Amino acid sequence: MDKRFDDAFVIDGAKRSELIMKDSKSAEIIKPLLRGRDIQKYHADYNDLWLLFIPWHFPLHKDKSIQGASTIAETEFQRQYPAIYDHLLGFKEKLSARNKAETGIRYEWYCLQRFGSNYFEDFEKEKIIYPNMTKFLPFVFDKGSFYTNQNVLLLQVNTVAAFKF
Repeated sequence: MDKRFDDAFVIDGAKRSELIMKDSKSAEIIKPLLRGRDIQKYHADYNDLWLLFIPWHFPLHKDKSIQGASTIAETEFQRQYPAIYDHLLGFKEKLSARNKAETGIRYEWYCLQRFGSNYFEDFEKEKIIYPNMTKFLPFVFDKGSFYTNQNVLLLQVNTVAAFKF
């Protein structure tokens, strides 16, 4: 069984358009996805893949008081993002069967299993990205548009002030 459930959370451009046509708010949580195999020397071969980025307890994910699966969060997700909720509903049985042993807690069935809870905003910042397994060390500068899968590493880019002497 594929533990990542790419069929549920990774969509192509046609599905993205369909979800946004059904509900324009869907665009807020559909992020361009770059995989390790898409990174070439100095450029990315973007394959029109998109990630449904749904952290635990979404859309109440910033509420630190929520512990474990939240029916309140699920109800709010269904209300705010009906097209994406309906898409994921087709995967509910398999998504609900995911094992809590990896994370130690049970989270909502419609959320990503592992989503970088402490650093997901970094995906929207300037960064250097590169595959975690490669012979040739291809690096790509990203101005903050791509989210990545587990086969990609990030180097955060900080703004450096220039001094005139």
